[in-house]
Amino acid sequence: GMLGTPEGVGVETRTAQTAGHAVTRAQVVQMVEGLAQKLRANPDDPEGWLMLARSYTALGRYEDAVGAYREVTARVGDDPQVLADYADTLAMARGRSLLGEPERLVSRALAADPNHGKALALAETIAFSKQDYQGAIGYWERILPLVAAESPTARSINGSIADARSRL
Repeated sequence: GMLGTPEGVGVETRTAQTAGHAVTRAQVVQMVEGLAQKLRANPDDPEGWLMLARSYTALGRYEDAVGAYREVTARVGDDPQVLADYADTLAMARGRSLLGEPERLVSRALAADPNHGKALALAETIAFSKQDYQGAIGYWERILPLVAAESPTARSINGSIADARSRL
């Protein structure tokens, strides 16, 4: 969809060579604050909020990123990538726990796209943390067709499935 491009993530690297000199973190923060101010003045800009959310995430400012993701999701339909990133960022802001609100966001992402890789991976992590090994296996089995058959990722997933089976 229109929100598929990870704009904010490359903010530091993409601006690093501007005007022939390295951009400092302080300058990046200044740019991000400028964007935040612009959005407070004109809030009806989901792409702007998404860029802000991704920029805050890149800066490790998870609480601020969560606020920006809340603005994005209030303005767009259920975009699975946005919801999965929002859930992930919310978990980071909450000491890496995906339970509760992040879990609901992951469910919304999977309702929008049952084969969304990141949402499936988050759902698997949630199931595993609840010791729902059967559920975790189910998510892994849905991820397998999305990765190259003989890849290290596929091998790792098959190892995880075997591990979960041994815990059942």
